[in-house]
Amino acid sequence: YANNLTDILYQLKNVSRVELCAGCTTFQQLPPIALIIRNVEELKFIDKRERFVEFGASVPLSVILDLGQKRLPSFFYEAVKSIANPFIRNMATIGGNICRTDVRGTLYAPLLASDASLDFRTANEVITIPMTKFFGIPKGGFLTKIRLPLEEWDISVFRQLNPVLRLNENSASFVFLAKTEKGILLKIRIALCGLIRFRSGDLESRLLSSKLPLSKKTIEEILELAGNKFDKEANEFMLTTDRDYSQTLFILRVKFLNVLKYSLYLLT
Repeated sequence: YANNLTDILYQLKNVSRVELCAGCTTFQQLPPIALIIRNVEELKFIDKRERFVEFGASVPLSVILDLGQKRLPSFFYEAVKSIANPFIRNMATIGGNICRTDVRGTLYAPLLASDASLDFRTANEVITIPMTKFFGIPKGGFLTKIRLPLEEWDISVFRQLNPVLRLNENSASFVFLAKTEKGILLKIRIALCGLIRFRSGDLESRLLSSKLPLSKKTIEEILELAGNKFDKEANEFMLTTDRDYSQTLFILRVKFLNVLKYSLYLLT
């Protein structure tokens, strides 16, 4: 168990094959050489400002919920609330949910959609990585801080697409955010994360400045484009693995397009 940040940096530098562990929301055995960081007080802070809120990586999910729904974006609050049960949320941390390495956790899509950023500490520097560019923990580093923008949205949708109440290869979370003004769509964010991570700038750009309400034809065109973009991400993922996930990805594609269709019809 690490007591402070100095402990963590020392172990990362001097112990080969050490893996950091904080409370996570999955069933896994500890690695052979594990350093538990969930009790490091320097990683258990919450700093709320006017335009953003920052969470230390070891803040328990239950503590985040204690802030209350009015002090957090509704889609993010619902995402945290959807994770497991109160007993597990007392132990699980936000950093543990983000940094799992098999399937992307429930909070990944909300953070990706909201343009959140992550701070990683190494022996020499602090590295800030936007969620849109986060594909892995920097070598020799560990997550210290998550910055979540506090932006208001006219429409926000969060859906947990799990077939069971357990994160596995069939799990995914979906977020749809939209801001409108005088019948014009000013901002839109669409994110899906599980086995694959999906957020398409081309898809969002296609909808920007659209006049509302959206027509049925426009929605059909967007769904076709979204399906094509999903297929591209799925194909690229399949090239990185030896397992056959084709059936799982097909089912996820159907779920994604269904919940995207529902969200788009909120703009009609």
